[in-house]
Amino acid sequence: MFEAHIRTARKQYRCAGGPDRICNKTINPGDTYFVYTHISPIQYTYHRYCLECARFSHPQLLEQAVAQIRNIRKKKTASTKVGRVKFLNTKAHEFRKGATTSESFLWEQVRSRRLGVLFQRQTVLHGYVVDFWCAQAQLVVELDGRRHRLEREADQKRDEIMKLHGIRVLRFPSSIVFSDVHFILE
Repeated sequence: MFEAHIRTARKQYRCAGGPDRICNKTINPGDTYFVYTHISPIQYTYHRYCLECARFSHPQLLEQAVAQIRNIRKKKTASTKVGRVKFLNTKAHEFRKGATTSESFLWEQVRSRRLGVLFQRQTVLHGYVVDFWCAQAQLVVELDGRRHRLEREADQKRDEIMKLHGIRVLRFPSSIVFSDVHFILE
């Protein structure tokens, strides 16, 4: 038997999801998370997931958990957060399809563990779509083009959120990718 719920964290947890269970996201107090409880005659086993990983691991259970919430205000909030994850996943997929030439060039350099670690591109991370993400090193690599020059304040806020979760962010101008790719890879 099992139960699935959406809850608000009262203390800090680690996400148990992601590919190969290496998400390593921290669920901080106040964050909304998904919990999957396996109930056996001997013990209860809890598996806590951030909403992004729950969307990949248990999409049907996530929808059921939202439907089970009785408080209307909490249900609307949970639906909005789950819906935002769906929207961001769609947006990330569109970004992967329409990658810029600099992103495509850098992706060819870092894909398939060529640097000894696994990189993912256009990944949803803490409510944002990041260009390149390495879970093992807790590292985000961003290529800043024209759009980023206009949105510096939003990028600073995003970097602060990543730092709060223990993630290091490296930003490079997209023009440097073609001229000095070895600098970026180091």
